[in-house]
Amino acid sequence: MPPRVAPSSLYSLSCQGVACLLLKGCQALDKRWEEPSQEDQQMLLSPDRGAPLHPPDREEVYLQLSPAHRTILDWLVNLPDRVVEDVVVDLLAKVEVQLLEDKDQKLIMSIINIEKMKISDFFFGVHSLLSLVQGFEIQSLKFSRRLMFCLWEYGEIANSKLLMDTMCTSLPGLSSLTILNIPHISTDRLLYVVSKHLPNLIFLDLSSSRVTDRGVRYLAGANQVTYVKTMEGRNINNVLDTHKEEETSEESGHEGCSKLEHINLQSCEWVTEKGLRFLLEHLTSLKRVEYHQRSSLMEVMIKWASTMTEEEQDKTVLNLIEVEHGFPYGLSPLSEHMTKLSTLIPNLTTITLVTEDKVVDLLAMFPHLKSIKVELEDCLGEGFIHLLEEKGSQLEEISVSCSSDPEASLSLDQMEGREGQQGQLFNLATVCVGLLARGVKKLSVSGCGLVSSAAVRKMKLQDKIGNSVWLRRQMDSWFQSLEMLILMSYEDNLPSMSIHSGLLKSVLMAAKSLSVLNLEGNFGSIFSDSYLSEIVTENPLSSLRILDICVNDQQGQVGRIPLTLTTVQLLLSKCHCLRELRISDWNISSQQFAEVMGVVKENNWDLVVTRRVVAEGD
Repeated sequence: MPPRVAPSSLYSLSCQGVACLLLKGCQALDKRWEEPSQEDQQMLLSPDRGAPLHPPDREEVYLQLSPAHRTILDWLVNLPDRVVEDVVVDLLAKVEVQLLEDKDQKLIMSIINIEKMKISDFFFGVHSLLSLVQGFEIQSLKFSRRLMFCLWEYGEIANSKLLMDTMCTSLPGLSSLTILNIPHISTDRLLYVVSKHLPNLIFLDLSSSRVTDRGVRYLAGANQVTYVKTMEGRNINNVLDTHKEEETSEESGHEGCSKLEHINLQSCEWVTEKGLRFLLEHLTSLKRVEYHQRSSLMEVMIKWASTMTEEEQDKTVLNLIEVEHGFPYGLSPLSEHMTKLSTLIPNLTTITLVTEDKVVDLLAMFPHLKSIKVELEDCLGEGFIHLLEEKGSQLEEISVSCSSDPEASLSLDQMEGREGQQGQLFNLATVCVGLLARGVKKLSVSGCGLVSSAAVRKMKLQDKIGNSVWLRRQMDSWFQSLEMLILMSYEDNLPSMSIHSGLLKSVLMAAKSLSVLNLEGNFGSIFSDSYLSEIVTENPLSSLRILDICVNDQQGQVGRIPLTLTTVQLLLSKCHCLRELRISDWNISSQQFAEVMGVVKENNWDLVVTRRVVAEGD
């Protein structure tokens, strides 16, 4: 039976209770907010740059707060810093729920009543929260992207940058941060503050923001700092909000975020290839960079490597462990490109690549490769097999998609003997991985493309999948570590795009550690109550957490997958870890679904059963 719903721990309930009280207090403080005078703004936003950098302690923070803020802080400091961090997580989750509830209507009403509203009506408690948590040794401040987008939307309505101003004044008091999510609102000015005051940062999310190459340079510890000079002096509020450079100054002791390992720059349109190269060259701690503008991260590195001398290539080694090259792209990697990349990023463990089969073989140049995600534009062929022969023993995650036109001619470069076949994608990929990558934990195969007949012959595919004795013998050796299996066919009108029933049965009987099974496409002819019962008899799927067998991920139609209530009852009795069961296309009526939900509720199971259907004939 599935696990029962576990009661919330006393600690969790306590954190949520404190978060509710703290949110009420912060929202009350925000409503009392008054815009500071120009002199006060200058004191807050223009610190003495000649003074040594050090994070303000709690006493300094306390003296800067209003009496009302001090009252709440006196209450909050009774909690350990680690508990305060968890309370902040719960508080931000509550703010997100409040903002997302009927969001569109609230935004429209805010626009209509904008003249009657105060700036503080758009704070939602976040501004006071940031002021109060200064001085606490919080390691993580994770604003979700949805929450930050909502806050950004309200800021745009109010034509206000006060959230960013508050971030700039509060982050110096959070020098222990190692994880910071600030998508949508980030600017070069905010990155200047981050680079000066958060030296321990490991993860930074800047996605969908207005940061530019200049802000990226600050993160990398660039000593050259640009100011916009004002009558009153150097004002950090104006630093780098425009592209105008009126005064340049040199500052020493600016190390930037030298420990940064993962940065998200997706949809940061003002960060160019030049800025990305500077970041890679100077932040040697980086292991993951999420970036794809006009060029992918891999393209940027290929272009960079092509400009290096041999001496520079020998000296330049990056610590990146993950790269991506997807759509859209301007160039396709060639053998000489891969050779240079293997020298530039020798520690690579994960690669996402849109390419042709012949290029896949070149990935064997990376000695530490553990995860590959390839989308093939021609066919699945010998290049894929060669890679598995070389690196299959160390691969843990394999995702292969083939998007060649299924209606194209079945001849692909027949002069070289690479004629293509349709309908064998799932069979060939599964057999290759099962035999050549014994330790694989995650396998995903998707698409409706062709396979090379040479590869089919090389693997003796038809002989293997047509031999039930051979398939049963493999159950003791392949897919022993498999935890996730995803098979997805894109074309509903191609019944041939499926997997051999005996092959799939062998895989599922062997995968004793299977946690996620997602089959989407033309699998209705395979699955029946008796088919799944035979599998569960051999392998009770005791680790299975998510099961989804459907025709597509949209609304289903009753009966397209001939699994009935009998299979549901079997799974509920055998799968002790089951947490999610999706049965949209199964032969389950509304009444039977209601009965299942009643059993789940009666037994207090921690199980989500979903059924989305267009119509049914009962």
